[in-house]
Amino acid sequence: MKPIIALAFLFAVVLSFNAMANEETDRDIYEKIMLEAGKLYEPGTVDYQVTVKEGKVTVTGSVDNGTQRYVMDAMLKRIEGVQSYENKMTIR
Repeated sequence: MKPIIALAFLFAVVLSFNAMANEETDRDIYEKIMLEAGKLYEPGTVDYQVTVKEGKVTVTGSVDNGTQRYVMDAMLKRIEGVQSYENKMTIR
């Protein structure tokens, strides 16, 4: 019985480390996106929010034109760690 308990404990520890690794990765992805977006857009020209969960990125907010929306798409494709993205930005 004790080996089963030890194995279950080890499994739980591995799962918790995996969850922490995903959080770290998501945080890194978020920071990369915010850094790159800050380089691409003039302050105040776009209003956007970014969420990242398990490498899946969702961007919401508004832009002045389709080009600004396209620029976000192109940037997200280049960010390392992004598994998929959904651009929900609307054009004002």
